[in-house]
Amino acid sequence: MACHINFLLILTGLTGIYSITTVSKVTVKKGDSITVPCLYDSKYINNVKYLCKGYSWSSCSYAVRTDQPHSSRKFSISDDKIKRIFTVTIKDARDKDTGYYWCAVEINDGSDIREYFHLSVNRGTPSLYVAHQQNTGFNGGRITISCHYSNSGDVKWCRLGTSCVIVSSGNLARTTVTIDSRAHSVFTVTMSNLRTESSGWYLCVKGDLQMPVHLTVTEKPSTTTHTTTCLTTLSDTPDPVNFTSGIVNKALTTAQFQHHIVSVDLSSFIIPLSLLIVSVTVAIFIWFMMKKHKKTKAAAAAPSMPERSYGESDEDVIYSSVVITTHPNSQRVNIKIALIIITNEDTVVYKFAHVAGIYSITTVSKVTVKKGDSITIPCLYDSKYINHVKYLCKGYYWSSCSYAVRTDQPHSSRKFSISDDKMKRIFTVTIKDARDEDTVYYWCAVEINGGSDIGEYFHLSVNRDTPSLYVDHQESTGFNGDNITIYFHDSNSEKIEWCKLRLQGKSCVTGSSGSIDSTQVIIHVKAHSVSTVTMINLTMASSGWYLCVKGNLQMPVHLTVTEKPSTTILSPTTAHSEEKAINTLKHSSTVDIKILVIPLALLIFIVMVTVFTWYKLKKHKQSKLESSPTLKVEDEVIYCDVKHKSQTPEQAGQDVIYCNVGNARETPGQISFDTDVDVMYSSVVTVRQQTVKRVDARDQDVTYSTMTRRQQHI
Repeated sequence: MACHINFLLILTGLTGIYSITTVSKVTVKKGDSITVPCLYDSKYINNVKYLCKGYSWSSCSYAVRTDQPHSSRKFSISDDKIKRIFTVTIKDARDKDTGYYWCAVEINDGSDIREYFHLSVNRGTPSLYVAHQQNTGFNGGRITISCHYSNSGDVKWCRLGTSCVIVSSGNLARTTVTIDSRAHSVFTVTMSNLRTESSGWYLCVKGDLQMPVHLTVTEKPSTTTHTTTCLTTLSDTPDPVNFTSGIVNKALTTAQFQHHIVSVDLSSFIIPLSLLIVSVTVAIFIWFMMKKHKKTKAAAAAPSMPERSYGESDEDVIYSSVVITTHPNSQRVNIKIALIIITNEDTVVYKFAHVAGIYSITTVSKVTVKKGDSITIPCLYDSKYINHVKYLCKGYYWSSCSYAVRTDQPHSSRKFSISDDKMKRIFTVTIKDARDEDTVYYWCAVEINGGSDIGEYFHLSVNRDTPSLYVDHQESTGFNGDNITIYFHDSNSEKIEWCKLRLQGKSCVTGSSGSIDSTQVIIHVKAHSVSTVTMINLTMASSGWYLCVKGNLQMPVHLTVTEKPSTTILSPTTAHSEEKAINTLKHSSTVDIKILVIPLALLIFIVMVTVFTWYKLKKHKQSKLESSPTLKVEDEVIYCDVKHKSQTPEQAGQDVIYCNVGNARETPGQISFDTDVDVMYSSVVTVRQQTVKRVDARDQDVTYSTMTRRQQHI
């Protein structure tokens, strides 16, 4: 019996849909054509799409655009706005066409978004190819696609923008996928039980190469049904009887044929319609149970409170947020989407809104370092993650990256180090002794217990020669009220920017001058690829992490601003020196007192607020106790009448208390309490017992009581 292993590999990285998703590396034979799909987000449906050619995004050139689709004979482009995908075709591939290309979307009043891929043109057989990029299958049927290869690596069959099937079998879009890689230099992919939703772009993956394949699933063409009547003919000859000579064909009528088609169309809607009905029913049931639970909880918490009026109806609002982050090598788009569900007694309304939120993690995007040197990367995080474990993850894909170092195990690696400043809500990671194999993507991440971890990526490039952008020292120190100048070395011609790294993004100076946190910034570009940033009149608020930005490269720099150290001024004469020393000491004392004023004031304020809050809570608790009921009207009340009686000499040696108890119903006029508790009145008389001798008891030495039990009622 064959054993089939099912395995599904999710390649989405972070939760959400990337702004643009395409292939990473493809090959084509010289003289042939290749089509590359570019999947984009729904908010860019009406934007112009284009293909850009060039290694660097900042210097790439237009190849073709959707607003000018016939401007080139070499390239063609088409945009399917319903499926949110545009395709670019490179025709008659030549050696010069080998290079990087960018699938891009034009953003009005903003930076265009893009995703790159690499095309290799081979003179011989390509390293990975298919016979036909366009394939057609029928609903309910199956299709087999052969992927030819000559390179090494893992075999995968992926759907663009979603997930992959590896090893032998799995499922994609509720379609069974079987991969057979037993043959030499070819593996076949068979998709069974095709559905209409199986249509789309897929990828043959072998190692680091990909080949896009488009599948279109349609309904089976209708066929005419024949009724056959066989006539048997007797013959005297030994020749075999030919039954086909007596076949009578009767075709279906037009009405019967149309009825057959209608039946097929209706059956295709049964499953989606059933799923829709079930989903709506479950949603309404959950909403009803949540509302009923909420009302029950509110009634149990405050039974004596009057019902509140909220106007025409009561609304329950549920907020949900999703953060979308684009794929590496594209421009990051951090968006918080709020799902607002507003419900009342009769309607359920769903609204989607883009909400400007606070990023969970903020860091650099791309940095460079010289081989053998070290570099420190800052990672800012939200205040709600102060007590969480932070870590650095290494790898291109978020789903398959590996731990480099963690804050709960900071000394587990010699290559990487990590530290967490919980006061400033920032953790830093240092990559030491950079080597060629360290050129890769990394993720600043926060561990979420009982949920998906959050992460933000950056790319590190290790250069054997001088890096494209670097600084002499990442750590700089300045004094309050002084100026500081930082020197940067670069090898590109892009405009320089000076930014302060913040959780919500960056505050940047893009021109020759500007200000950040009330500190003036002057940028000066000197000769020989050296730029300077001068910050004038530093303040304590100027401390923090800054970025020198040149094109798509960034270099983080940490600035620490401190108070100037006190100095003593010397004079030629001793008397004058002593006077100066005394003045210096007075000045130092004054400065020290000023430094203590703010913390002392904050401490006094916190103590006052704490005492006031404690007093209010105590007073509220006492008021609550005083206002709480102490008596119950419906319970029984016991009365006890105490009388004195003389004691006989035989009873003198005993301390006796007699009590007669009787039950009686209390009339409404006898009710003197408004509360519902048991009330008992008791009198205790202590009689000391003689230990030496007994004497005759007197009338006041013996106490008799009569207790009457009466039932209170309202």
